[in-house]
Amino acid sequence: MAAASVNPAACADEKTIPTTFGVLLFPGFQALDVFGPIDVLNTLALSKKLTLYIIAETLDPVTTKIPTVNATGSEFSELAMTLEYERHTDPDWDPFAEYWGATWPLTPRAGGRSD
Repeated sequence: MAAASVNPAACADEKTIPTTFGVLLFPGFQALDVFGPIDVLNTLALSKKLTLYIIAETLDPVTTKIPTVNATGSEFSELAMTLEYERHTDPDWDPFAEYWGATWPLTPRAGGRSD
């Protein structure tokens, strides 16, 4: 299967094309809401320099496991983790505002799976 061809010149003003993205991970996140957009960006990154940040509260793996009790008792979930850590104690801290004024946040929606 051939990779999709992306032509950045097709945009009227390439300066408006975002190149830095951030994904916020939280316990119980929906895997498809995170990895679907990242998959599209992986393809686009073959033709344009992109930067992706995976953001979580700690360096500990973040699980897709639903925080509620599983009625079937199955242990089936995925884990994702970040590679760098910077501690912030300010409850109003906004990682996007501080680090990347032009970052496009890819925030997974709860989808009824998390608190």
